[in-house]
Amino acid sequence: MGLSVQTFDIYMDTDPGAGTGARLLLEGRNAALKKGDGWDYAVWVEGWNQKVLRPDPAGRPVESSGENVKAVVDAAQRAVTLRVPLSLFGKGADPAKWGYAAALLSQDGFPAAGVRRVRDVLPQAAQWRMGGGPADTVHTRIMDLAWRTRQRRPSPDFEQVFVVAGQPGQPYPG
Repeated sequence: MGLSVQTFDIYMDTDPGAGTGARLLLEGRNAALKKGDGWDYAVWVEGWNQKVLRPDPAGRPVESSGENVKAVVDAAQRAVTLRVPLSLFGKGADPAKWGYAAALLSQDGFPAAGVRRVRDVLPQAAQWRMGGGPADTVHTRIMDLAWRTRQRRPSPDFEQVFVVAGQPGQPYPG
């Protein structure tokens, strides 16, 4: 496919601002959407897995069955296109009205437990580990983010959209 160390998450909120859906991002991301926002669908793509997920009633991600995501890699253009059938989102779905957030992480084939195959970020870089993280256990593994707010333009303030990690030694907000 052409992907090996990249992981992409795309979070879709079908009714932005209504407070439905899950606030916590996928396992290992250690980040959450602010109160009032929540994702109803997530697309998780890496070299070995391409899945659509929905939160269960408790907010835990559940993978959809079947092959429903196609990733197309154009190395010359340095681009990845993800294709998901509109029918997967139900009759009358209008993605033009949805809220979106996209995260870039690093894939790990031998990850720590419970982090959905994403690489750890440590204070100092090491073999197969990113550097630059704080010396705690609750920081995010997200490398980059993009999102569209209800105003349909990028938010100038990351903290308006996301809550990332907690205080050192404390769990991130749920």
